[in-house]
Amino acid sequence: MRILILTKHLHLGGISRYVVNLAKGLKGKNCDIVVASSGGTLTTELLRHNISHITVPINTKSIFSPGVARSILILMRYLKKHKIDIIHSHTRVTSFIGNLLSGLLKTSHITTVHGIYKKKLLRKIFPFLSEQIIAVSFETKRRLQKWEGIPESRIKVVPNAVDVDYFLTYPYTKYEVREKLNLNQDAFILGNISRIEKIKGQEILLQAFMELGKVIRNLKLIFVGEGKNKPQLQTLVEKMGMRGDILFLGEQTDVRPFFRAMDVFCFTPYEEPFGIVILEAMAMGVPLVATRVSDIPIITENGNCALLISPGNIEQLKTAVLELYQNPHKKEALILKGLRRVKEVYSLPRLIEDMLEIYQRVLKNA
Repeated sequence: MRILILTKHLHLGGISRYVVNLAKGLKGKNCDIVVASSGGTLTTELLRHNISHITVPINTKSIFSPGVARSILILMRYLKKHKIDIIHSHTRVTSFIGNLLSGLLKTSHITTVHGIYKKKLLRKIFPFLSEQIIAVSFETKRRLQKWEGIPESRIKVVPNAVDVDYFLTYPYTKYEVREKLNLNQDAFILGNISRIEKIKGQEILLQAFMELGKVIRNLKLIFVGEGKNKPQLQTLVEKMGMRGDILFLGEQTDVRPFFRAMDVFCFTPYEEPFGIVILEAMAMGVPLVATRVSDIPIITENGNCALLISPGNIEQLKTAVLELYQNPHKKEALILKGLRRVKEVYSLPRLIEDMLEIYQRVLKNA
């Protein structure tokens, strides 16, 4: 089976990591994979696994961008020379391109929707179109039905997944990682790995940290990621005089050392399409505090694998962190439950098997 995967870019981020994991997993099942994108940091990982990459000027949010027309021409020339069984797109713009190419060249097309979208007229005019729409969460599916009028029969939920072994086999201890990152060995470290945006709720974590510092000795906080809200948070940290206690470590290709350094992972979004970073924390054995939004209760078995809080609730966040600080047995129980959950339900082999089943069904019905 020969598959063309379309995505906007391969810079660090959830969709890019998903695409790379999907491509690697499918190649391991003897599929011939080609990825088309505008490129990015993770392109080298594809090439290391002998997965072909086509560079197209597709990194745009608008289907009216000149880069979209150029990308269509480049991909059309490629598809005329090489037989492709399925086009699999991963963003709204690439879904538009995939659907157009599918119609012109009679190639099967499916699209995976990774976001949760609000109602907009243009999205009604240009909805996600393909023979099969895959939603990464039930919240994504609900939004597609509500705002874009897509019938339930055309949407299948296939949850995100992670390469559990990649995280489980990380060889360095907490002591070694903290020494390398110049972090205090005796500190109690809270961490957040995410885009730094208002919707991700990092300012709530910052406010809770200020109050928790009064009762937890040697408390530290690390942010891993970039985003529009980072300068505001950094300014606030400077004003509070907490520059040495709150660290902004930027975007990282390998997040495993930062998970290993943490005592608690705090994920505080107001809304979230899925939250693949939750799975990564579970696979790394880091206890989790997260907001009760979207599919996070489903992922965590309604709080069996994590402590869940209401979005924006500083008091609940403080209480949850204190509980894990004061109760090592609770902390260990969450770690074990989280690891079991991610292995059983959210492992990469499960995602690959689900995807192959969809591909085969789409080809059979073509």
